Amino acid sequence: MNAPSRQGSAALITRLKEAAARIAQLEQDAQTALRQEKNEDAYRQRLREKALFLAGLPESLAPDLADAPSAARVLSEPALSRFARGAREALSLDSVFYMSALLYPDHHAPGEPNNLELLILDLEKSLR
Repeated sequence: MNAPSRQGSAALITRLKEAAARIAQLEQDAQTALRQEKNEDAYRQRLREKALFLAGLPESLAPDLADAPSAARVLSEPALSRFARGAREALSLDSVFYMSALLYPDHHAPGEPNNLELLILDLEKSLR
């Protein structure tokens, strides 16, 4: 394994951005299913996929975290664990509301970044 590096932070950020894009697409697909197609089952399924994806995020990013410097790991690991824990809770409750709210703070306004996007911004700042 390579020593943790600045490139490791960049790779982690890239993977987090890919994850954020996947989640945004699942959320958009869920909204389309609900509002345009009036398909509640498809809506529920997309949100379930979002929760499953979030629940597995720490494990899927483990190699990237291992290659990142400790400062990036200190920022990322607790947040990713928190996201996964919330997703597992939403899945165990089978709560569509909870699944839809994953990553969003209580007072989130449309257009503001979600918690994963805020993590990415914090990591990018740490690289400067």
